[in-house]
Amino acid sequence: MSEYEKCPLLYKWNRLDRKKPSVPDNSYYAICGIVKQKLFEDFYNKEWWRKGAECAPYMEGLAESYFNATLEWAKVDWNNPIAKLSKEQLIEEVRSGVRKGIKIIKDQKLLTKDSKSEVKLTATLKNKINILGKVDFIIRHSPEKVWIIDGKDTAKPDKMPKVDHRQLLFYSLLYYENYGVYPEKVGFMFWRHDDVLYYDPKKGMDEILKWTEDTYWKVRNGKFDPKPSSSNCHFCKYKNDCEAYTREVKEGGVTFADDVTEINLF
Repeated sequence: MSEYEKCPLLYKWNRLDRKKPSVPDNSYYAICGIVKQKLFEDFYNKEWWRKGAECAPYMEGLAESYFNATLEWAKVDWNNPIAKLSKEQLIEEVRSGVRKGIKIIKDQKLLTKDSKSEVKLTATLKNKINILGKVDFIIRHSPEKVWIIDGKDTAKPDKMPKVDHRQLLFYSLLYYENYGVYPEKVGFMFWRHDDVLYYDPKKGMDEILKWTEDTYWKVRNGKFDPKPSSSNCHFCKYKNDCEAYTREVKEGGVTFADDVTEINLF
């Protein structure tokens, strides 16, 4: 829904049309987060945590193969000026993320025998709107003590509180619709900073429901007007295919900030 809010045309091309961009998307900024996420998905779902002290070295040893497997579909233009770190340096960043991730999991008690990753939840609201989402991590300590965690690879500490936490509230709504109770905690786990930011899983739920319904009807009614701007278009993989970008941003003389170092995937 945040993608639709950012740019309805982006949502249409990416989610509905599955349009391929004329210029392949450069995944340089995103690839480390993607690989870390996949490693920790398998940490939970393949129960690598049972390896104990050998778990971290085992996962670090897999970093390069997971990185290369991701490169098969997430292309990186190493000749682009934004690619300031080499492939080898990014793989080392993944290994560092593994060590920090395991430390966070230990410190924050984010592991139980009933913990799972990449959990797909679906529900039908009272207004007959079907919703779905894929939760990064569900940590079940007991039926009443469930935590929902989403992994983020945010580079700068000062940007951590600015990550859109409505994503977590949407997951909280999905969990409630499935199990009749809200999770006890929802939070973002930041791979680079040994930290988790938690949010009230119930606060703002009326706004989330309204946001969901409003977005649903806009999509159903075919409202897909573009929202070109320097911030919206900077990382958009369709900007070379978009007349609005060419007309209002590129030809309009708007420039991008030089210090942008990450992309928010929500």
